[in-house]
Amino acid sequence: MNWNYLYLIVAFLIGGLAGFQGVFERYKKDSPKASTTLPGFSYLLTRALFPAGIFVGLYASRIIEQNLLVIALSCGTGAELFLRTKIFIKQEQKGQGSVEDLLKGPLDLLRWYQNLLLEAASTSLAQSKKTFVEKHLPGAVDFQDLCERVFKNIEAYDPPPPDLKTEVEKLRDEFDRKKALGTHDPARLEHRYRYKLSYLIYNHVGRKGFNTLLSS
Repeated sequence: MNWNYLYLIVAFLIGGLAGFQGVFERYKKDSPKASTTLPGFSYLLTRALFPAGIFVGLYASRIIEQNLLVIALSCGTGAELFLRTKIFIKQEQKGQGSVEDLLKGPLDLLRWYQNLLLEAASTSLAQSKKTFVEKHLPGAVDFQDLCERVFKNIEAYDPPPPDLKTEVEKLRDEFDRKKALGTHDPARLEHRYRYKLSYLIYNHVGRKGFNTLLSS
């Protein structure tokens, strides 16, 4: 076995980390879970294989034979630079005398590919989120008590999750107004707002935070 091929791992990791950056920018706290969906994993794998494949091709063709660690690093960073490159095509008139440069390049294809797979990942992630909430939402606790748990437990965070307390207060006020009207079935209203609160919390703090904020 030619152990020099193991240097491809360096290029592989750089490509994978660059791909994970895109996943994190889209899904934040849910990025680890999004990465384990089939579309998300496929996206990360192909992003990692691109620079690794460049290294293997260069080494197999004997274009490179020395300084393999440096070359592997260069393959990883160089591939990302290439993918993010834009080339000036022409200037376009945009009305009222303004002119805009038309830029095209691999970055446009990368964004299309990223959006395609990560949009597909969102469906799997939504089902996973639904299953998690149904399993971990305390069944014997009503909406108002759940809100009080959030207000109590949110003090454990330093600093607290941005805007979460304000949004929970707005949701509670909205619930109180609808309940006072008497035009909604109380059981259905309770069920709906328990889940609205649950998804609100999940989207702010993720799975671990969900259990923390709704614990007794």
